[in-house]
This record gives sequence, C-alpha cells and structure tokens, in this order.
Amino acid sequence: GCGALGASVAVLLAQAGLGHFTLYDGQYLDRTNTSRHPLGADYVDQNKAKALAKHLTKRFPHLRGVDDHDAHVDIRVIDKLPSLDSADLVISATGEWASMSLIADAARSWEVPLQTIWHEPQALAAHSVLTLPNGACLRCGFDRLGKPLLEATLQDETAVWRRIPACGGAFTPYGAAQLAFTSGFCASEALKHLTATPAGARHSIWVASDEVLAAGNAERTAAFKSEFDSGPHGARVSRPWALGAECPLCGPHV
Repeated sequence: GCGALGASVAVLLAQAGLGHFTLYDGQYLDRTNTSRHPLGADYVDQNKAKALAKHLTKRFPHLRGVDDHDAHVDIRVIDKLPSLDSADLVISATGEWASMSLIADAARSWEVPLQTIWHEPQALAAHSVLTLPNGACLRCGFDRLGKPLLEATLQDETAVWRRIPACGGAFTPYGAAQLAFTSGFCASEALKHLTATPAGARHSIWVASDEVLAAGNAERTAAFKSEFDSGPHGARVSRPWALGAECPLCGPHV
C-alpha cells in the first residue's frame, strides 16, 4: 500500500539505506492527497506505486532497484503475486481490514516476516504488528468485523470521521505533521525487525501525549491504561501479539 502512511515509511526506509523495494498499489494520487502524502503535485493522477518508484529512484541513487505494480492486492491477484520468499520483510500498509487480512493469510505461506501497520483516527496512535509464518496470525488480535481487540484511544467516531460528498467515502482530518509521528514509529519498527526478527509475533504501539489527545477530543482507552503504565507524555510500548488468545485459524497462544 503506497498511501500516505505506506509511502512515508518507504521514503524513511530509503533514507535509512535500504536498497530494494517492491511496491503495490492500484490507486491514483488525488490532488487532495498531497496535504499529507510525500508525493506532491507533480505526481497527481499517476498511479501511487509507479509514482513512488519514480520519486525514490530520483531521490536515492543508492537504490539497487524499485519494482512497482499497478494493482490492488485483493482476492483476484493475491495468488498471482511473485514469490516473496526472498524478501527480508513485507510491510502491509493498506489500512483496510479486507486487504490486511487477505495479505496476512497469504503471508503464512511466504516464509517471510510480515509487518502490518495502521493508525487510529486523527493519527493519534499507531500500531505495528509483526507476524511470522509459524505462530500467531494477524486475525488473532481482531474481531470478526476487523476491529482490533486492543485500541489505544477512545474517540467519538461520529465526530472524527468526515464524509466526501462526491463519492461517499470517509476520512479523518490530520496532516503531514501528525503523520510524521506515526510514519516515523512504523519505519523504526521496520528497521528493528530487519536488524533482528523477534522469536514470536509482536505488537508495538505509539500513542500521543495527553495534551495532544485532549486537543483531538480523545483519551486513552481503559484497556490500554490497564495494560500499560504510559504516563501523560505519550508512549511507545510493546507486547507479545495475541498472548492468551485462541484463534480459529492457528489455535491457542501461550
């Protein structure tokens, strides 16, 4: 996924020295995307994966190669993807449960670690889940409707979601400054995984400070506060993924 979060993470990883990327996204950059997407007006109406490939290649001559694919990762193409077994890490940044779960299910046969990243409304919290081919799967930490079992923030969803009149879509208002915190967190988690893969599935969370949450009419959830002693200044915490859960796909985790 080469949206605002995925593309920002890719840029940060390229700046960190990674040498090869394979990018997938079937969407095209809209002019309104440029308020928080690393690609600017020069790439409007271009496919996001192909535009990001051009951007990375132009900015970072050290790259050995950037492969791009103008395709949504959905049920029609998931089995046709080239082998990813040679990859060091697959990052899923679509932010949509339908594709997140599909990618995670397929990744169990890829023999490569999968990092699934997303952020909560208004970019007030971000999640990074590393799953391995043999172990807890992504579904272990979500309900059947794709809602995470642990969320960091409590927000009035009717107040934070905005409708797009032209197409009926929805978005939450936040800008590039807020995205910088979540993309930086997700990129640093990716670098951590590339350096030393954990022995088991891992869930890492970044959440904004109480002051920033209050400005967004949000607060930390009771579940988050009961599990983590995070203090008022924001937090970066980690835990085993789905510990104690029993998943219909991969059984109990202890």
